[in-house]
Amino acid sequence: MDLNEMVGRVLVDPTGLIQRAFQPVQDQLRRNGTIPIEDNKPPEELLAAAVGAWLAKKFAGEGSTADEPLGDLDDSESTLYQEIVDRDNVLAAALGACPCWGQHIDCRACKGAGTPGWQAPDRQLFIEYVRPAVRAATSSSPAAG
Repeated sequence: MDLNEMVGRVLVDPTGLIQRAFQPVQDQLRRNGTIPIEDNKPPEELLAAAVGAWLAKKFAGEGSTADEPLGDLDDSESTLYQEIVDRDNVLAAALGACPCWGQHIDCRACKGAGTPGWQAPDRQLFIEYVRPAVRAATSSSPAAG
C-alpha cells in the first residue's frame, strides 16, 4: 500500500480536519480582536485576513514580537502555540512531508513540492503516529470485515 492511499484512508474528511484544526486559532484571533466576528466568511479567509493584519503590523513596526507570532499571547497561549507548531512538524516528518506541507513555493527545502510522501517518512514517527491510525481506519472499514 502506498503512502498516498494510506493518508487518503486516514483523512477521509480533510476539510473537516482542517476546520477542526483551525477553529481554535480562529476563536483565539476573534477573542484578541485580530479578526472581526464575521460568521459569513470561510475560516481560511478569516485566517488569511488575520495573518495579513499581523504582517502589516510587523512591517509597520507595531504589535507583537517575534516570540509572539499571532499577537499578544500570554505564557500559556504561547506555550500552546509552540506545542501545536512542534506537533505539526512531528506529523510532517511522520508522513514524509516538508514542515511547510508543500504550501510554499518559496520554501528553501522543498520549493512547494513537500506534500506527504515527498521524502521517506521518519520510520519511528511513522510507527508511532501513522500506523495506529491506519490500523483503526482499516479495521473499521467494510472491506476489513
